[in-house]
Amino acid sequence: MADEKEKQRQAFRLDLNAPIAIELQELENRPVNVTLVDLSEGGARIRSRSCLPYSWVTFTWRGPSREPLKLYGAMVGAKITEYKESEFGVRFEMPQVEKDRLAAELHEIQRRAAFKPAETKLQIDEAGGGIGRAKRKAYRAPVKFAVSIRINKMGHISEIVGMAHDLSIGGLLLVSPETLLEGSEIGVNFVLPVEAVDLGGEQREVIEKGPFGDRKAKKLVPVKPFEPVDTKAKVVKRVGASPEGTAYGTCFIDLSAFMREEIARFVHAYQLTQLRKAADD
Repeated sequence: MADEKEKQRQAFRLDLNAPIAIELQELENRPVNVTLVDLSEGGARIRSRSCLPYSWVTFTWRGPSREPLKLYGAMVGAKITEYKESEFGVRFEMPQVEKDRLAAELHEIQRRAAFKPAETKLQIDEAGGGIGRAKRKAYRAPVKFAVSIRINKMGHISEIVGMAHDLSIGGLLLVSPETLLEGSEIGVNFVLPVEAVDLGGEQREVIEKGPFGDRKAKKLVPVKPFEPVDTKAKVVKRVGASPEGTAYGTCFIDLSAFMREEIARFVHAYQLTQLRKAADD
């Protein structure tokens, strides 16, 4: 079970395909130019045009903070690609504090990706004109919480209570006790479920002033309270039924930058909470 949890914790892999220089212990730490294919908390994948000996691997990588991280570990596998290049994996063997620094950089990349304008619109099936499979690049947090739904019926505004079954900055999966028309606009109001996230926050490197000058220190930054969300949404597609009602895929309309940031903060806090749980088990 612990191995499975560790796999979940390291599931996020950052695709890079960027040229880097590595050092191999077997080659007396001489620099070798390769391609860094991808990177995760647990390791990396590297591609080279020449065969490389099994060795201890060291290289430097910069994340969003731009501070250089020295990453090192052992080769754990190799293969020849269809383009006659050698590709091998690296399992990181750094101290935990260095792995935590790498994890923080990768989490920041995830957070920034989640804050980009949502790319969650459902694709139209050109052959039949129907709704194709959702192409979601924004992370969806599988959380359940109550949503107040405002419906305009012939100029009369009625309000009902439904349930959200997941949430992203692009929209939510909404279960309504009443039928909603595909393509219609509704009002949604909800409070983000703080019980689903660890409000302790995340470890960040800060500069502290002391009697002997400034020094870097790790500090736990708590999560700020979340503001209620009140916005409009479009009913994109009916996706099924449940005992609670009918489920619809929705996307937010005219979501303000502030509300988008609040949802992005929540989704990021939820991801960190899940990663901590996986690491602790």
